[in-house]
Amino acid sequence: MVPFDLDSQDPGMPSFTADSVGSLMRRLPLRKAPGPDHLRTEMLLPIKSVLAPLLSLLFSICYQWSYTPSLWRQAQVVPIHKKGDPTSPGNYRPISLTSIVRKLFEMCLFPSVEDCIGDGCTFDAVGL
Repeated sequence: MVPFDLDSQDPGMPSFTADSVGSLMRRLPLRKAPGPDHLRTEMLLPIKSVLAPLLSLLFSICYQWSYTPSLWRQAQVVPIHKKGDPTSPGNYRPISLTSIVRKLFEMCLFPSVEDCIGDGCTFDAVGL
């Protein structure tokens, strides 16, 4: 088994502290459709103080091992009516509903990625 040390942090590693995860949890969108895990932000916020340290550990492990849980790679695709005749398939656009935990992980990663790509991207631009 490969030794795993959570205390040694790569200087370029994103911040996965319980405080940073908890702070980002408050920025998750409310009243949005859940993804394949059926979790909503409103379900996570009341247990934020318990959940943030656990997610912090999970995110650190996922990052250090370059691992993405299979549920985070799934999306539920839903057709959304744009305008016009609702019986015409061309009047719909697809949206992908993904895991709220995945979105939170992406929010933790975003500041590090933003340094690499510049100012051209926001949470809104990537569907968060």
